[in-house]
Amino acid sequence: MDDVFEIIVQQDMSAESDLELIGGIADRLLRDGYVEPTFKDAIINREKQYPTGLVTDVYGVAVPHIDTVHVKRNAVFVATLREPVTFHEMGGEKDDTVAVECLFMLLLSGDGEILKLLAGFMKVLQNREDLTLIRAADSPDAIREVVRKYLDKIGV
Repeated sequence: MDDVFEIIVQQDMSAESDLELIGGIADRLLRDGYVEPTFKDAIINREKQYPTGLVTDVYGVAVPHIDTVHVKRNAVFVATLREPVTFHEMGGEKDDTVAVECLFMLLLSGDGEILKLLAGFMKVLQNREDLTLIRAADSPDAIREVVRKYLDKIGV
C-alpha cells in the first residue's frame, strides 16, 4: 500500500437514510474521478448485504468499503453529519441500528489489501479523544490531521 491516500472531508452533511448518504457520496466521488461508474451500485448493494454501522464509546460511525475493482484512486472520505443517520449495525441482528454521526468511506485501488487498511483504520474508532476531535472540528484540515496520523501508522 505505497500509493498516496487523499483525505476528502465533507462536514455538516445531511441525508434521510444511509443509502441516500452513501449514494450522494458515491456521486461526488465519481464526478471527481475517484471511482468507477460501477462504484455506486456496488457500495449500496454491499451496505444492504453487509451493514457498516458501528457503535463506539463516543458516537455511532459507519465505515463503508468496497472491492478495489470499483476504485480508481486511494482515498478516505470523511463525512460529519448535521443530524444522525440510521445505519444497520455491522454484525448485528436484522433490526439492530446505529445512529451514525460520522462516516469514514475507505477507497483502495488496484491490488491493495482492503482488510489491512480496514483493520488498521479501526484504531481511530477506538480512540475517544480523536473521535471527539473529528466530530467537533471547525475545519476540514483539522479532521485531515487526525485521520492522517492513522494512515501514517498503517503505512499509507
